[in-house]
Amino acid sequence: MTRSRLPTLLLTWLLGSFFCGALPAAEPLNYGAEFTLELGAGDRAIGTIAIEQSTRIVRSLRLRMPAERYRLIDASGRFSEDGGVVFWEPPPQGGRLRYEVTVNHRSGSGYDGLVTPKWAIFRGDDVFPTIRIDFVDGAVSRSVLTLRVPEGWDQITPYGRDGKGGWKVRSYGRKFHRPTGWILVGDLGIRRDSVAGVQMAVAAPVGAGAQRLSMLAMLNWNLAWYLQQTPLHPKRLLVVSGPDPLWRGGRSAPNSLFLHADLPMISEDGSSPLLHEFAHVLFPVHAAPEEDWIDEGVAEYLSLRVMRETGTITPARYNRAISHMRERGKAVASLQTANSHGAVTARAVALLHDLDLELKQASKGRYDVMELLRRMMAHDDALTLEDVRRMAAELLGAPPRSMSKERSTPAAATP
Repeated sequence: MTRSRLPTLLLTWLLGSFFCGALPAAEPLNYGAEFTLELGAGDRAIGTIAIEQSTRIVRSLRLRMPAERYRLIDASGRFSEDGGVVFWEPPPQGGRLRYEVTVNHRSGSGYDGLVTPKWAIFRGDDVFPTIRIDFVDGAVSRSVLTLRVPEGWDQITPYGRDGKGGWKVRSYGRKFHRPTGWILVGDLGIRRDSVAGVQMAVAAPVGAGAQRLSMLAMLNWNLAWYLQQTPLHPKRLLVVSGPDPLWRGGRSAPNSLFLHADLPMISEDGSSPLLHEFAHVLFPVHAAPEEDWIDEGVAEYLSLRVMRETGTITPARYNRAISHMRERGKAVASLQTANSHGAVTARAVALLHDLDLELKQASKGRYDVMELLRRMMAHDDALTLEDVRRMAAELLGAPPRSMSKERSTPAAATP
């Protein structure tokens, strides 16, 4: 007589279920990274990078600290310094590295980093050095930014609060999160609003004459279209502004930008400095060193395109702006340059407009230049003229006529 196997199978199933339920799920391999900046009376600040770990998750860090801006103070564990590069091996239980950094930094005719008696403005990536980090596969940093400023000063960053007086640092698509956006501290005027589902903040020193409400109105008209077109999904965006002697232009950084307080919302040529910088933030393209026309042309084109799409400017005004760009850029011998401005950027704008029309016609409305831009954003390597030509050809099914005259030759200086 054969004995039934049912009790044995049932017991095996029960034991398996018990042990499977009892085993804890594998925890994410996380470690702490705290970035601290203490502002003093002058333009020198003390920075600290602290690694918190219970076992050696972070093996080493290679920090780029050029002598004209940084001075290493000390570090726990093993470290060495050579030609502006610091190699640091923190202890297995974690450690910290301290340094001194110059905050003030002149860019052209103005400053893009400045400490005054009443406020200070700078980018995180200018006071926290570039870092290449060697860590255990799968590890992700829990990064916090702490700013130590004079009593009574306000703080604004592109990040959310951590509930303990600091800021939770998050960098899109990265496992090591380093502060990189614009930071403004001091006696500030801050306006906040929810725009197209994004927590928006516009901040400037009190008395700077910044157009905070005008900026929010401009974004209320135009930000939603940008967000519909970009694959990025920011939760927060920040605009910081300020007066002379700050740089009289705009500068973008991750999820944030700077705009000089005197700049108009819309320039006489029809483009918008504010929306130009937001195009850099929301449509980041990684161009090769001699292909700056890609970055600047995309941003300037989008600042016109978005206003046409939203009715901020009329189609007739948009067409006049494109005609102006075409005329201004017609004498440019080549788009390729390390510093695109003026006529080179104008020619790039006209090119992108023409590519848009060509793509719409060839695909019967299926594609436009926005699809090309999304593919440019997804490109892993630094973009070149030939990369843009190839991507356009893939969408068109033939070489783009709009780019038939473009050649890979260095551009002459242009006004």
